[in-house]
Amino acid sequence: MVSGLPADQADVEAQLRSDLQAQGSRIANTSPFSPFFKLLGAIFGTPVLWIRDWIKTELLPGMFMHTATGAWADLRAADYDEVRTPASKAAGLLTFYRDGTTGILTIPGGTVVETAPLDGVVYRMIVDADTDIPDGQSSVQATCTAEAEGQAYNLGDGYYQVLPVAVPGVTQVANEAGWLTTPGRDLETDEEMQVRVPNKWLTQSGQAVDNFYRTHIVDAVPSLKFDNIWILKDPPPRGAGSANAYLLTDTGIPSQSVIDAAHAYVNDAGYHGLGDDVWVLAMPTLAVDIDVTITANASLDATEMAALQANVENMLRAIFRDSTAYPEYSRVAPNERVSRSAIAGWLHDEFIDIEAVTWTTPAADPEPGMEVPVINTLSVTVS
Repeated sequence: MVSGLPADQADVEAQLRSDLQAQGSRIANTSPFSPFFKLLGAIFGTPVLWIRDWIKTELLPGMFMHTATGAWADLRAADYDEVRTPASKAAGLLTFYRDGTTGILTIPGGTVVETAPLDGVVYRMIVDADTDIPDGQSSVQATCTAEAEGQAYNLGDGYYQVLPVAVPGVTQVANEAGWLTTPGRDLETDEEMQVRVPNKWLTQSGQAVDNFYRTHIVDAVPSLKFDNIWILKDPPPRGAGSANAYLLTDTGIPSQSVIDAAHAYVNDAGYHGLGDDVWVLAMPTLAVDIDVTITANASLDATEMAALQANVENMLRAIFRDSTAYPEYSRVAPNERVSRSAIAGWLHDEFIDIEAVTWTTPAADPEPGMEVPVINTLSVTVS
């Protein structure tokens, strides 16, 4: 496509001279420094080279789903009758507690529950409607929705516990295990589309291959990502001819409601091969106890050391998929060694006041199988 176009400004001028002479031009000054050819090169060179660059960097990549980006990716997705998955808000249940059990206590709709800052960002969930703690009960689960769209709100247990405006009678609020009913998601990226959309063709074949099931699971729960679904074939005790599809998110294990929705879509809605035995399950976990000592710059005062301790804890939790903070660092994953030395290096890169990182536990690098490492206990000491 671009082989016949000049490669640079000098080629433009040389081709102009050659073409003019071939047409019988009587201009005698063919020097590279000729003002005439310099003028023509300036007039024609910019658009010709722009067209060449546009063909190479925009048109050609944009013709294929695996390389298309931006508006080109949307156009190629339309070839598959697909659109970019939009961003959505997280929704879930926050548990509000009070002292005693007497009377009815109302949690007003619009009540805001925050996190402590995570990588400098505070995340907020908002109670959907007035919710009563009934007489005789000390707590209630209130439905809530994230302040904004995005997967960053899909936080692990215990992050949402700050009431910026106190609710009279409420002593504590928290997001507890399984709190997230509808995970939020970011606008689908070009890279995610490049994986998901072409695999849509596999659903047309009717063949029950791995990506066939990944595609239908993502259809059932758009907040899941294609590469966060692992397929294990012939799992015990069901054995030959069976398979498990294990689900994971960037912020940990999906709630049971998400697992149930995906399982029902694959099995009850008929999206499986004839005679297939496929179960959709949460990714198994490998509990990891972490005890790490941070040697800090001696110039830090007590407040700065406390802030460093909190930031290190937040970063470690993010690496173990509790949050999307510190996105530039890798997350733990099934079948991948958890490198303590790599994590220590990331801590040094992120926090210039760290002079040393000493691991007490784990005593060796965790090496999971088909399971995701999760933090069981976390102790960070800054000295």
